[in-house]
Amino acid sequence: MRLFLVRHVTTVWNEEGRLQGHGDSPPSARGEREVAALQRAFQGHEVEAIYTSDLGRALRTAQAIAAVTRAPVRPDPRLRERDYGQLEGLTPAEIQQRFAGQPGLDWDGLIARPPGGEFRPERDCRLAAALDDILAASHSGNLVVVTHGGSVRPALERLLGPSPQEHPYAMRNAAITEILIDGTGATLLRLNDTSHLP
Repeated sequence: MRLFLVRHVTTVWNEEGRLQGHGDSPPSARGEREVAALQRAFQGHEVEAIYTSDLGRALRTAQAIAAVTRAPVRPDPRLRERDYGQLEGLTPAEIQQRFAGQPGLDWDGLIARPPGGEFRPERDCRLAAALDDILAASHSGNLVVVTHGGSVRPALERLLGPSPQEHPYAMRNAAITEILIDGTGATLLRLNDTSHLP
């Protein structure tokens, strides 16, 4: 079985540098071009099912792939991005201005629980549970999982183990990562592939 891990297409908030989390933002003009590119990339692929975060930007991406593969779309809220609470919709400068002096709320680390949000390990646990359920289901064909930038690292660590480098599992919008899963485990075939994008 091959599992295609896809990050959602570019949104307006992505382009504005705003933290999305459980908040949502529509695809930008660039994102809509990425939708078409993903459809071309998956044209002719046999896909048994598409699992996706239930947030709009991921659903839009999943439905676009479903339109050319005819695979059923199965939303799962456990595949969502981390809940950043009151930080959602803010830029790094706005976070620093509004939450100055609050430990752990830098843009890159966000180690502490964001006000009204969730700890990173909580996100990692729910995502791992979702992946375990997907892989435990009786699938005989290829699968697509559409998720978010912050969810890529824990997803790949669950499948492939911890990375020897600090951030190699980062994935661009609309990028495709392909993993072969067989009786011996999981093998990474391609990571953060954007060759299909304009």
